[in-house]
Amino acid sequence: MGLPKSLSCELEARLAEFDDLIATPKANENAVQAFFEANTRFMPTPDILNHRVHMNSVIAKFPIGERSTDYAYLTKSSIEWRLVLVELEDSSKPIFKKSSKNEAFSTEFNDAVAQIDVWRDYVSQHPDRLRDKLRPLMVPAPMAQHRLSVRYVLVIGRSAEFEHHDARKMRLASYGAERDLTVMTYDTIRREVAAGYNKPKAVLRANSRGYRLQSAEAVPTIMFAHMKPAELELSDVAEAALRAEGYDIDAWKRNEPLVFNDKWTRDSEPALYESMHPAVQKFIARQKKSGPGGGSD
Repeated sequence: MGLPKSLSCELEARLAEFDDLIATPKANENAVQAFFEANTRFMPTPDILNHRVHMNSVIAKFPIGERSTDYAYLTKSSIEWRLVLVELEDSSKPIFKKSSKNEAFSTEFNDAVAQIDVWRDYVSQHPDRLRDKLRPLMVPAPMAQHRLSVRYVLVIGRSAEFEHHDARKMRLASYGAERDLTVMTYDTIRREVAAGYNKPKAVLRANSRGYRLQSAEAVPTIMFAHMKPAELELSDVAEAALRAEGYDIDAWKRNEPLVFNDKWTRDSEPALYESMHPAVQKFIARQKKSGPGGGSD
């Protein structure tokens, strides 16, 4: 079944905008970042574990020491967490040197990898600081101490460099496997979006409080059942989107966790609560008693 006509037309328009952006020589990387944050289905999220993208949210400009990623996201399984850090480079930057007998990488590619290596060093040297920054998001609370690993994504260049070149494909694949690094081109992103593989996401930003929900092109999951207003700020745009979706934001601002369908407290929708199985009612009562951050996976 295809996309609804209105959505299909909207997607075609965004794809055309994306095509123009990546076809521009030396396009401003800030323009790519802005486009991605406004059109979050274009933000690739490879290397995810079986619980998918945590909270259905990405973190724009996630800080790593004195630097920041272009964006990051958490993903988890029942026993571990994975943080994926993403670097966006210009679509016009080459991956390989034009004339090389040994499939050598370009200076631009090596410079991008050097940036990622700075992040890698910070992760290795300051694992406790990294975990502390992520802790408000590492919910439910009993999972906060699970193993945390980090992987890296580099988005750079165009696929034409290696699409019909097996030696270059193998070189890139083996290099990435050695370094926990996924290298993607902008053409790969376009194909995934056009095929409907990538979905919209909510966008967070780290701040002094903890995090700010910047936008909710797609609604986040489990966020308001576990995070408190003291550690999560809402932008006006995000709050309006959540209220339009029926979230009981007023209750959440009173420190009442939205444990029912991620949107409501027990008191928000009493008729629905009364119609639920007693076991589900007990679970919701326990969540309400424990407050945000309680419960288990």
